[in-house]
Amino acid sequence: MGINVHVVAPHAPGLQKDDILDGVFIHRFQYIYPAKYQSLAYAPGIPENIKKLKNKLQIIPFLVAMFLKFRQILKKYPIDIVNAHWLVPSGVLSFYAERVYGIPVIVKLYGADLHLIKSKMPFLGKIFAGILNNSTKIISNSSYTKKLASAFLNISSNKINVLHDGVDVIRYFPRYKEKRQDQTKIILSCGRMVERKGFHYLIKAFYMVTKKHPSARLILVGDGPERPTLETEVRRLQIEKRVVFARNVSDAELFQYYKMSDIFVLPAIIDANGDTEGLGLVLLEAMASGIPVIGSDVGGIPDIISENADYGFLVPPANAEILAAKILFFLDNPEKISDFGKKGRKVVENLFSWQQIARKYVVLFKSTLEDTH
Repeated sequence: MGINVHVVAPHAPGLQKDDILDGVFIHRFQYIYPAKYQSLAYAPGIPENIKKLKNKLQIIPFLVAMFLKFRQILKKYPIDIVNAHWLVPSGVLSFYAERVYGIPVIVKLYGADLHLIKSKMPFLGKIFAGILNNSTKIISNSSYTKKLASAFLNISSNKINVLHDGVDVIRYFPRYKEKRQDQTKIILSCGRMVERKGFHYLIKAFYMVTKKHPSARLILVGDGPERPTLETEVRRLQIEKRVVFARNVSDAELFQYYKMSDIFVLPAIIDANGDTEGLGLVLLEAMASGIPVIGSDVGGIPDIISENADYGFLVPPANAEILAAKILFFLDNPEKISDFGKKGRKVVENLFSWQQIARKYVVLFKSTLEDTH
């Protein structure tokens, strides 16, 4: 769309330090030597990785290396706008660009960054609020994240614009299900196996579903600290032959799971620390794949599934009975699976495709430059 993009990102073993992907310039900074010991960034994400002591020790070198690479790019290229993703650390470091170079900064909030500050660094709240208030513009990945930032950091809601993440509608596409010989219906869920994902409630709901539809299958894609407990619960309910745990799944393999499934469920809850889904990107991937969706009414999920949606259901969190009832709706009315799936695909194409989201970014960038010149 006529914009040159430079990305500053962490290095990892096997990756080039400088790269060009689809016309985007990638500049990766190495923060630990030798490279094989770098473990703070990448899957399952910094908010999760930072819980381990060895990764805590990498925070300072990570910040230093990121800042030095960021400064190098600012000096080397004619940068017009800095778009910092996550308040910590990118949003904090971007403050340098605005103060030293006078470059406008747009900070995007994702929810997990705010929860990290709220739970681990609440005493620094005023400092982070000052950084955000002095940034040129603030955007959030959902209405929920906007409310969280406004309440916790006392940021005026008028200063925060919601700009969702998107999904690649070319990569994720419907393959409307050919009839399988065994007619088995597959329910899919995926994500990091932590408390806020609510997998325990999905397992309970699925147990209820099997009483009426014993041939149904549940696939849980992901890994995490709660996995052993979830496996124990499945064995206790004696449904281990009907539940599949899939770990270490690549993006390509995940797409195959979407294609073979009939229903997608994101049973998110609010965990003991008050954390929950910032948006629920997997719902968009499922919808793009032509699958009806069921999601909990928490966090940013209502931005994707409206209360009266005709492509999926919004259910109360931590309620296995209602969740089971909505799954049974599709299993009892199989013709609705294709109907809801097609409508969900249309919603993604019209509102959440990367093409649509990119256009909104271009409008934001142009308006920012006009406002600052």
